[in-house]
Amino acid sequence: MGAHAPGATSGEVPGSSGARLDARVAAVAPVRVAPAGAPGLHVARDGAVRAVGAGCRMTGSMTVWAGMQLGALVLVLCAVVRLLWWWSLTPTERRAVGLGRRVRRRWGALAENLGLCYEDRSSEVGHREEGRVICRPRIRVRWDPYGVVAAVATLPGVGIEEYRKHARFIADAWGCHAVRVTRLHPGVVRLRGLLVDPLSEPYVMRPDGAAVDLAGLHVGRDEWGEEATISLTDVSGITIGGLPGYGKTSLVGHWFAQLAPSAAVQFAILDGKGGADYADLGDRCFLRVDDEMEEARGALRGLYDLMRARQQAIRSVRGTANVWRDGPSEDWPLVVVIVDESHTYVQTGRKQFKEAAEENGWHLEQLVKKGRSVAMLTILVTQKQTADAIPTAVRDVCQFSLSYACKTDDAAVAALGADIRNHAEVSPVRLVGREHVGVAVASLPGRPGFTRIRTPFVDEEHVAELARRTAALRRDPAHLLTGCTGSSSTLRVLTVGGDEGSA
Repeated sequence: MGAHAPGATSGEVPGSSGARLDARVAAVAPVRVAPAGAPGLHVARDGAVRAVGAGCRMTGSMTVWAGMQLGALVLVLCAVVRLLWWWSLTPTERRAVGLGRRVRRRWGALAENLGLCYEDRSSEVGHREEGRVICRPRIRVRWDPYGVVAAVATLPGVGIEEYRKHARFIADAWGCHAVRVTRLHPGVVRLRGLLVDPLSEPYVMRPDGAAVDLAGLHVGRDEWGEEATISLTDVSGITIGGLPGYGKTSLVGHWFAQLAPSAAVQFAILDGKGGADYADLGDRCFLRVDDEMEEARGALRGLYDLMRARQQAIRSVRGTANVWRDGPSEDWPLVVVIVDESHTYVQTGRKQFKEAAEENGWHLEQLVKKGRSVAMLTILVTQKQTADAIPTAVRDVCQFSLSYACKTDDAAVAALGADIRNHAEVSPVRLVGREHVGVAVASLPGRPGFTRIRTPFVDEEHVAELARRTAALRRDPAHLLTGCTGSSSTLRVLTVGGDEGSA
């Protein structure tokens, strides 16, 4: 037997009809080339087809397997990130996260059990139960370090009063020690649930040297864990009262640290204690006196003259009768007059100082009553804000009042007004005790009733360093006014160190 011809199969004779047919088919059929590396490559057409098909199946399997591995890797990374996030939370924050989930999941049943739902007889939208259409209020929940905040929709017949009525039951259901109900905007009520008391936690702040907006002077953290601020716009008087050692001077230092970096604010301090509490702030103050009655008399007289001169010049210099229309500026700054232990300067019991005390009281009254439009703010600080410490004509016209702990209801009324008798649960009389140092009661603008606030502790060394750093911003408002009017003036002020000067 001879050798097989190319393209002939075993058992076929070269030149036979079968061999010639196979040769013709091979000549017209395209040659299939398997992908590089594909297993089972054969020249025969049907074999090549089978090899390519096997390679496609293998490639598809590898793609699915790679996708599964990538998906598993993503899930593992997500789990690791979430675990690290969970470990970064404090125990209270972890409780708050869990509470937020439970509130969201169980709200519908709780609302229905408390009667905060209603039966809709005119609409088919709602939750059907035994042939009725029950509409439940929608809720959105978020957590924070103190608990949860929920925004809940109102319903016909279910508004803020109904939520306030059931606040204590909601607190029990959520496991919170208190739930506060406020109106967020029309149609939405906010429920604030607290797991911990924000007033019980220490609050320490370090001045960062950034000037504050005068419309948002920071006061502290309120009893619901929110930052409390007040606006100094159109404010001429603030009173701060409370027992010694509870945080009055620290609050003044906190305000000083916020305002000192602004050249549009100048300070005058009258320290009735005569101690060293404000000695380190002198570099930033254009006026500072201690407990000397005659020096205080001259200082208050000079401040009164400055107010009168500003009233006469405001139209020509600012083009308006109220500085707050455009706000204070470097050439017309807000003058902050801090009078600590103000009773030192106004008590008339000492015969030799009776005339000076009466004059000081009158000047303080004029500053508080008339200083608003010319940007002069007087802050009166004293332990007991009764009539013998602050004249009622001064105390009753101050726009903002704050009181730390006091021992009697009369002292609380003198500090916060007669309405505090109707809010005995937040009276400063309840704040006596070392655990309440730094906690005060205030009547905040825009908030009903009274609010308890923890004011921050500010290290006096940091405040003193800030005063030294901003000393170059100190200006005498009398000199600035003379520069604005372009005329000579006989205004007299006491500069730092007790030397008298004229502008």
